[in-house]
Amino acid sequence: MFAASLTGLIGLNISTIPVIYALDHANSSTTSVQSCELQFYFRHSFNHMMRTYFICACIDRYAISSKSKRTRSFSRFQIASPIVIGIPVF
Repeated sequence: MFAASLTGLIGLNISTIPVIYALDHANSSTTSVQSCELQFYFRHSFNHMMRTYFICACIDRYAISSKSKRTRSFSRFQIASPIVIGIPVF
C-alpha cells in the first residue's frame, strides 16, 4: 500500500506541477513534442504502477485470509519484496 501511495503521489506531481508552472511561464507541453510525450509516458507509467500495486495488495490480503496453509504461505515479506521491486522494472 505504501508503494501504491508513493507512485500515485509521484504520478500526481508529474501531471500537476507542469500545469501550475505553465500559469506564469511558457507551457513546455505545447512547445516541445518530446516534453509532451515524456510527461504523458511517465504519468501513465506511474498511474499504471499504482493500479498494479493495489491489485497485488488485494491478492496479498486474499492470501493471508485463506484457510489453506499453502495459500497463506504466499503472504510473506520474502515474497512481497521482490514483487514491489519488480513492478517498476516490468
